[in-house]
Amino acid sequence: MPEHGTALTVGQYAEFGAAVLKALPRDIASTRALAWARNGVALEKALRRALVPQVFSFPIVVDGNKTIEQMVEAGHYAKWSIFISSEYFPLEPDRSGVFVAHIIKPGRGISSKEVIAEIDMMGFRPADLRALLAFGEQHSAIQELFRVVALGSTWRDSTFSLHVPTLSNKEGEGRTLDLVGLNDDWFAEDGFLTVPK
Repeated sequence: MPEHGTALTVGQYAEFGAAVLKALPRDIASTRALAWARNGVALEKALRRALVPQVFSFPIVVDGNKTIEQMVEAGHYAKWSIFISSEYFPLEPDRSGVFVAHIIKPGRGISSKEVIAEIDMMGFRPADLRALLAFGEQHSAIQELFRVVALGSTWRDSTFSLHVPTLSNKEGEGRTLDLVGLNDDWFAEDGFLTVPK
């Protein structure tokens, strides 16, 4: 069971506090350090943004009998990548059923490697294309708020670069199902679709 809502014990809190103190940059200017010290509200916000990702939960139904093409069609996207197909994303192990999917929003620019580690720490795994397509069909309004990324499925292009599927709302184009380079850093606004391990 994911532990994203479990409070720290007193001992854990003390250990965590010591680790934070140890990790603080030693080269911070004294005026800047004093400014943070005198504005506890801003410091708390900055620490929360850096250390506590937002988590949103959504039920999804994944139908393992549908092809990728059928799922793309059911999503009614204004635009989608031609590479998001059964040819490039062969059927993965059947994960049909009803799931509670979670969107993790770290709230900061982050690499794929970092976000995958954070997802794992929270007790989830990155969603695959099938879960992303089910989410896009059943919760279409979310991608109008921010880009939704599925790090659990990849496609390698002709230059051997890896790409992952995303849902977004590109201005003037509407709801879009696209592929984005896996090696790119992600924006603070991006959300990462996850499912239970």
